[in-house]
Amino acid sequence: AVAYSLLKRDLSVNQSRNTSLIEIKVESDTAEEAAEIANKIADVYRASRLDRWKSLSTQGLSMLEEEMGKHNLTISNLHLRLDQMRQESSISDLDASDSRSKGLEQETVVKSENERINAQGDYDRLATMYSSLTNCTPAELRRTIATVSPDTLLTQLLQEQNGEAQRFVLA
Repeated sequence: AVAYSLLKRDLSVNQSRNTSLIEIKVESDTAEEAAEIANKIADVYRASRLDRWKSLSTQGLSMLEEEMGKHNLTISNLHLRLDQMRQESSISDLDASDSRSKGLEQETVVKSENERINAQGDYDRLATMYSSLTNCTPAELRRTIATVSPDTLLTQLLQEQNGEAQRFVLA
């Protein structure tokens, strides 16, 4: 309770409007301690955002897989019913086959597989990018974040920060 009270008094966290950016201000006896606290808060925030994103993605994938399972079951049942109707009507499988519909079905499967592969590639690329960004120092992160995730507001804020830093050094 004491640590919470101390941190609450010396800490300010604000989120930029309509963005996922946060501003962390920490007052402390030493600049190093303030930086360490602010960086730890940023790390925890980043990790919680990533966990939330992963959780939502996993939930979405689970829902899609469940939906696909239901559709596959419906399709299987329809195939069984079709086979039954063919038998009742004495229609052979060869008579009923239509090469165009089989080609379309195979084309749909190939297209879906390509989309899955592309989505996996996007995920792997983002996971690699996240991993490398988490290993960056704050200075490296400021230099690279604008190219990794282009955002006009972020670029503007970083330029303003650089300007203020230069004015501070010159003062």
